[in-house]
Amino acid sequence: MKRIHCALFACMLTLVALIGLYHYLFNTFIPLKTPPSDLQCNVEGGTITLTSSWDSIHGYVDGTELVLEDGSTVYVIMFSLADPPARKLFPRHYHTPDPIGIGGTENGMNMQFSSDEWDGGVYRVYFIQEREVKKGRIEIDETTGKLTEASMQYATLVWEETID
Repeated sequence: MKRIHCALFACMLTLVALIGLYHYLFNTFIPLKTPPSDLQCNVEGGTITLTSSWDSIHGYVDGTELVLEDGSTVYVIMFSLADPPARKLFPRHYHTPDPIGIGGTENGMNMQFSSDEWDGGVYRVYFIQEREVKKGRIEIDETTGKLTEASMQYATLVWEETID
């Protein structure tokens, strides 16, 4: 009887460990430290489009339009991506079932940001970590339309273009 109890306990302990491992590998999100290497940015008709083959089901996206003291306009996009550890373990075989939700496409990222009545100006796209935003470390200087110097240590400027 003691052996049966030990075997049942060992089976239950194994089951709990497997459930924990599954949760860690597939449901725990680790932020990317750098933007996707094939990230493309373009602007057409007041819409900024970011595309990449990276497909993430977790990320942070924010867009801010600023009118600077000199009357010029800046549209700043900040985004981050994260994925579960399973993607690192099985990079060729892992596929997220539902890519990032903003204009998401299958097997890739396609995020779009529109600005109503956009007359041109400067577009900037920054890659950041969501946790830095939550900690209040990301700030935009309203006179320059850029991230503050202190914020730049947590961000990467991935694209900038001036549209007339």
